[in-house]
Amino acid sequence: MPTTLTIKAEEESTYTIQVSFKDEDGNSVVPNSIYWKLTDSDGITLNSRSYESVAVASVVNITLEGDDLSVVASRGSNKKRVLTVWGKYDSDLGYDLAYADSCKFFVKDLVAIS
Repeated sequence: MPTTLTIKAEEESTYTIQVSFKDEDGNSVVPNSIYWKLTDSDGITLNSRSYESVAVASVVNITLEGDDLSVVASRGSNKKRVLTVWGKYDSDLGYDLAYADSCKFFVKDLVAIS
């Protein structure tokens, strides 16, 4: 079950999500690769964000902005976003082990934004 972030993003503003990586023992780990995608609640990729890479570190910040956080009235209720992160890491259990996780958050619809 994805984590739900409690702070809403402001429509067409900037929103940063901090992601940390832990191994099976809960120790910080630097993955071999980190990728992410942004979708709406129906799984539709938003703003062509389908296979974004991030420099590897045990903690990374993924910054969303502008069209990543737009609300389109003609698409109905599309204020929910899902950020999915995946890649590979090494641990005592093996090499190039797969990981994947996601979080969901909501975009605050600003009526004056068109």
